[in-house]
Amino acid sequence: MVFAIGSVLFVYSTLYLRSGFFGETEPMLENLVTEGPYRLCRHPVYLSFIVMTLGIDLAIRSIVGLVLTFALAIPSAVYRAIVEKRSLKAKFGDLWSNYAREVGFMFPKFPASVKTRSKGMQADESAP
Repeated sequence: MVFAIGSVLFVYSTLYLRSGFFGETEPMLENLVTEGPYRLCRHPVYLSFIVMTLGIDLAIRSIVGLVLTFALAIPSAVYRAIVEKRSLKAKFGDLWSNYAREVGFMFPKFPASVKTRSKGMQADESAP
């Protein structure tokens, strides 16, 4: 099931990139993709790769696979996302910076209203 979720996210993410998916970490498209899964996080392809890899490890019940995933696959996906982030910032400048401020790296950011509401709820709960 974990692998299936990762696979669906992977296909959904690559459909938004289309030809921009193929290539190195250098951006291939002339426009910054911010729709679909890219409105939730900046690197859904790398996130889906991690989820699929974990799904395979869990499905075959492989401790060695889990160790390798955490030791090699996840760090390499994060590293590649960081390299790609630098390239996107160089190409798209302020457009990228504004997008990065609003959208999480590999996981969605919670809106400010949720954060504010959570802090307010904590304050109310601690009141006598």
